[in-house]
Amino acid sequence: KSPLWNRTAGMEPTENKGLEWEDGNSYLPIAILIDELQKDDVQSRLNAVRKLRVIAKALGPERTRQELVPYLNELIDDEDDILQALAEELGNLLHDMGGEDFVFGLLVPLETLSHVEETTVRDRAVQSAISVGAAMPEAHVEQHFVPYILRLAKGDWFTSRIASAPLFAVAYPRCSPATKARLLESFTALCADSTPMVRRSACSSIGTIAKAVEPTTLLGTLFDTFRDLTKDDQDSVRLLTVEGCVAMGEALNQAASESPAPQDPHPVARLFPVVRSLCLDPSWRVRYMAADCFLPLCDQLGQDFVLKTMVGLFTTLLQDQEPEVRSSAASQLAGVAERVGQEVLLEKILPAIQSLVSDASKFTREAIASDIVGAASVLPSAQVVDVFGPLFLTLLRDSHPQVRLNVISTLESSAATLGADKIYPAIVDLALDRDWRVRHEIIKNTPALARQLGAEFFESKLRELCLGWLGDEVYTVREAAARNLMELTCIFGETWAVDNFVPGLSQTLSKRNYLSRITVVWALRDLILCTSVSPSTAQQHFLPLLLQTASDRVPNVRFGVAKAVRAVLEKFALAGLRDALRDQVTPTLEKMITDDDEDVTFFSKLALDECNSAIANPSMDTSESTAGHD
Repeated sequence: KSPLWNRTAGMEPTENKGLEWEDGNSYLPIAILIDELQKDDVQSRLNAVRKLRVIAKALGPERTRQELVPYLNELIDDEDDILQALAEELGNLLHDMGGEDFVFGLLVPLETLSHVEETTVRDRAVQSAISVGAAMPEAHVEQHFVPYILRLAKGDWFTSRIASAPLFAVAYPRCSPATKARLLESFTALCADSTPMVRRSACSSIGTIAKAVEPTTLLGTLFDTFRDLTKDDQDSVRLLTVEGCVAMGEALNQAASESPAPQDPHPVARLFPVVRSLCLDPSWRVRYMAADCFLPLCDQLGQDFVLKTMVGLFTTLLQDQEPEVRSSAASQLAGVAERVGQEVLLEKILPAIQSLVSDASKFTREAIASDIVGAASVLPSAQVVDVFGPLFLTLLRDSHPQVRLNVISTLESSAATLGADKIYPAIVDLALDRDWRVRHEIIKNTPALARQLGAEFFESKLRELCLGWLGDEVYTVREAAARNLMELTCIFGETWAVDNFVPGLSQTLSKRNYLSRITVVWALRDLILCTSVSPSTAQQHFLPLLLQTASDRVPNVRFGVAKAVRAVLEKFALAGLRDALRDQVTPTLEKMITDDDEDVTFFSKLALDECNSAIANPSMDTSESTAGHD
């Protein structure tokens, strides 16, 4: 047992009180830690582990190294949650070991944790080991860290070999040439390990080590090892090489830029056969990853490769037999179009896009719906309408709601790209869509459309739709419709709102459905509170309409009016319109407090009290008195 255990084990914390180390420091916190770590309750042990830094500070650097760390190594036979926390806390003890010359002592418990089968524990231990390795002086890297890595890499159990792979890139740049050769040999062995999980770990780490090695090593041994991984018999390994291709491309480009006279003038060119094999891989999962990383791959290979070879691979992915691959490729459409330009887009990619618009998979159509406007933006306006207009409208009328929603999310760009007159018929259809989510999304995008279309077009084409949404059967749609009127007022101004909304709102108040009338109350409240509406305009045009609704036959509408009045009192009071409150609001509220419905009476009484206070003290902030009642 460690000295820390021997000096405190078997003692109750109360018995330790007053006992001291030889240097006079109390070791009560240590006894409490050990007591907590021995409890059956997992949470108690977890809390004790989380306090390791506090204990280390109480002990001081020397006793932390000599007693606490060895004691922690004895704890590594516990629940996974405890071990995960311990692995994390060990990385936090770097500054409590007495300086960089002593941090290597943390590798002992971390090595034990790196053998644990639970993935989360190993991952935490690896992250802590990386921190320890980075903090070591160079002399200690070869003396302590490299042997640590090599022991893990040659471990009998695959878990330690998995844990070793991310550590090579930390140690490699700080070693002598002979040690670098040993590390490279060991890493190459991991890439050819008999266990697929080890090869996956090595594959995930190859990008980081590629940026650490010398250009000659990168172009030689390491690239050959990477190419072998792309031909692995396990698709779970090959799919990881796709992201490795991106990292390898970054390293190759960096090597070419840093080397004054590179042996290979275009080292990244050797990456293309690898990329091609991944895009055409027999496994759909690998092709899916290739499609998902297509844009970063293009950026690493360069414009010449994109135009000459990558376009063909992209169209192949767009026409893949698996819908998941087609969807992933379609989501890259806008980025690819931006990189290849209009001529290549029209000649080589457009035929594939036309087939995807009517694809059998709804997921593919969803992906193309999100990116089609971005792809169209690279073309001149005249061509956009002729080429992409029909495709866009087809997607807007798709049978699947999510496809329509994805198109709607790009309406502002669509109006600018295709022209408002082209998409207006589709907007009308979607405004009355059977799926409420589509109607709701159209309303959310209406302000953006308004900025594109202008007041004149909006007034003649879409005003009636905006007012019609106030009577929708779905609450969320009605709520958004009420808020939409306020946002349109902020765009077009108060005069436009008075001319276009007041007659329609007045007409809606005469509808039989009380839900429509409640929505008008919300809309009037929001219009009065709108910062683009002056208090005098609100008092002349919107307030009378709101107070008129106070005599509605449905109690829900009436107490909705009372609540709305409370919300707008402050605007009129701060503007000095006490006469409006006294002459218009007070008489209405005095009638409402005698209402037969107790809810109407309650909210009306609150509104009347605050109205009287606002009249008496117009500078009073009524928001405090209203808080808590709604």
